[in-house]
Amino acid sequence: LVLFDLPLDPELIEQRIGRLDRIGQTTEIHIHVPYVRDSAQEVVFRWYHEGCDAFARNSVAGRALRERFAREVHDLAQDFHETHDTRRAELEALVRTTAESRRQLERQLELGRDRLLELNSLHGPTATTLVETISTVERDPGLERFLLNTWDHHGVPVEELGPKRYRLGGDGVYAGEFPGVPPEGLIATLDRRAALSREDMTFLSWDHPMVTGALDMVLGSTTGTVACVAWPRAGARGLWLETIHVLEPMAPPKLHVDRFLPATPIRSVLDMQGAVVPEKLSVQLERATLVDRPLHAILEMPGIADLLAELLEAAQSVAETRSAEVRAAARKEMDRELAHELERLRALAAVNPSVSPAEIALLESQRSALRERMDSARVRLDGVRVILLGQP
Repeated sequence: LVLFDLPLDPELIEQRIGRLDRIGQTTEIHIHVPYVRDSAQEVVFRWYHEGCDAFARNSVAGRALRERFAREVHDLAQDFHETHDTRRAELEALVRTTAESRRQLERQLELGRDRLLELNSLHGPTATTLVETISTVERDPGLERFLLNTWDHHGVPVEELGPKRYRLGGDGVYAGEFPGVPPEGLIATLDRRAALSREDMTFLSWDHPMVTGALDMVLGSTTGTVACVAWPRAGARGLWLETIHVLEPMAPPKLHVDRFLPATPIRSVLDMQGAVVPEKLSVQLERATLVDRPLHAILEMPGIADLLAELLEAAQSVAETRSAEVRAAARKEMDRELAHELERLRALAAVNPSVSPAEIALLESQRSALRERMDSARVRLDGVRVILLGQP
């Protein structure tokens, strides 16, 4: 790296070096700084090299050194080509003072940095588990099935270009109001490697705005919230009621309560007596082959309306009981994480005066507000499915 000019900002120097000294770099970076002796360039070079040690390593005190010494360096360098004979001692003193200040600032920062590293440094097993989880999610075909069905339902033109690669819209075909699809269309892929090698491809994951927007469209629609199906091979005759309640706290956005308690679905399956169906049978229901049935024909049966009303009331009671467990687990997680953050802030405040008591008080008040909002979260009925067991 050849630096033909040296700006009076250590962070800019670090940025230039960082364009070569990156993750994956396997060789040393050789830095060359040509300058004219007894000139302004010599002043700036020596201040960076001997004072800031900017060419040998990344100094965390670069900003502070600039704020403290930039004016002095500028004034000395401005006419050094004429005054170098009389002001060289001043340059030596500037370099020594800068070096001592750098070492002192780094020691101060290190006192607080050790605590941060202890709390937040990389944990190998955790990182490995996270990478494996991401890989498992990306191998799951569920996202691709969901998107294909959703695109088809909303009339989005789709052309398959290859495995997990699709062209959406474009060619003058209107894609409707589907989120994330521009009028000119786009090429989307669910293959991370393909997206990394092709800048013209949009990588779709469960976190992509197009996918979250599609989920909002599905969840916000009333279509499909009430259904009736038959399970011909259930092995018994009768009727079950499956409900989906949603536990959602009401809180201002600034609290970010969804970090700990997002909108959580609670599924219940009840038999005709209002008892919860055993988990084994409930799992079999998820995997069973079901047949759609017209709901109006079921509602015309004598006494069925009263039975469904009773079962809905029982399902509400079950959902309330299960929601209490979800709220308790979320509150426990919130208390653990914010207690950890409070401990970190208090440790920093002991060595860093920039951490004010107001920050700690704000976090404590946020914890109290989160507890209140999470405890007051309630469930609402979001979906109902009537299941007829056995042959009609």
